[in-house]
Amino acid sequence: MIRTIICDSSYDYKYRQIFDRIDYVSVIEGDFKTLTHAILKCKKPIFHVRYIKSSGFLFGSLRYLILIFLTYLKGGKILYTCHNINEHNIKIKFINDFYRFLFSFLAFKIVYFEKSIRNHNYNLFYNKGVIANFGSFKHFLIQKNKKSLDFEKLINRWGHAFQIDIISVSSARLSYIEGFFNKIQSTNFKSLIINPKKNTQDYLMTNNQLRFFKPVYHEINDILLKNNELIGFVGHFNISVSTSLYMFASYEIPVICYDIEPNNNIVSINKIGEVIQINSSISEIIAKINLIKDNYKLYQKNCTNFIRKNSWDKSSEIHKNIIL
Repeated sequence: MIRTIICDSSYDYKYRQIFDRIDYVSVIEGDFKTLTHAILKCKKPIFHVRYIKSSGFLFGSLRYLILIFLTYLKGGKILYTCHNINEHNIKIKFINDFYRFLFSFLAFKIVYFEKSIRNHNYNLFYNKGVIANFGSFKHFLIQKNKKSLDFEKLINRWGHAFQIDIISVSSARLSYIEGFFNKIQSTNFKSLIINPKKNTQDYLMTNNQLRFFKPVYHEINDILLKNNELIGFVGHFNISVSTSLYMFASYEIPVICYDIEPNNNIVSINKIGEVIQINSSISEIIAKINLIKDNYKLYQKNCTNFIRKNSWDKSSEIHKNIIL
């Protein structure tokens, strides 16, 4: 019997790595109409809630309630992956908390990608929690063939493409990232920020720093491979596992992150980088950068061990035990 997973979030690289490895599992994604038709055709579907879509509180709630009702009508159940304690797309705390409580209450299992995230969810649902992991993102970048000509021209004009000390590749709010890079802008460290944003200028460039605000994929692979002693910056304030942390570790690149769960735990426990405070001084930041550079091969080895321990195969097996 094929187990069908219904999801209103994109069937992206992460979940293809997880579910494509499981036999007898079919994943259906799409809009509301597609999902309702799919549920009605299934026996015992699993409605997998990953990234919550608000769509306006009233419309969004009605939309989810219909999908949940149809799932139960067909003898199915709800699986909730709590990626974020605070959803990126929901700005009102009450609405965010309402959805998180609703799906935590209805779910037969709640998947977290680091155990400390479970402690930030409601204690009432603690025993439903299952801890999974991401894996290597190296293949994700290697398979991206489309070039960004704008970025290519700009970084050649900048002239430091393979002399970079610190890099951030993230779609997180720029305000989360720029505090760190504003501090190091006056140093001799070369830094690159790739932070895709709408309704903003395309780039900012100084001698030591380039900030690019459009998506880049193909060129990142070369940058991560060819820069010596490169350090990744993970500027996450949200209580969620940053995929860029796994991406950097996939390339044996140690990171610096803020002292905020869960990324601080991952970095500290696995010794794949260093942790700083939000208000760390420039001298404290420089000391951390130099510490990593002075012990770079050790951090690289730890990154390799981290990815080896946290493979897609491991995560896939965890999900298989949940859904089959």
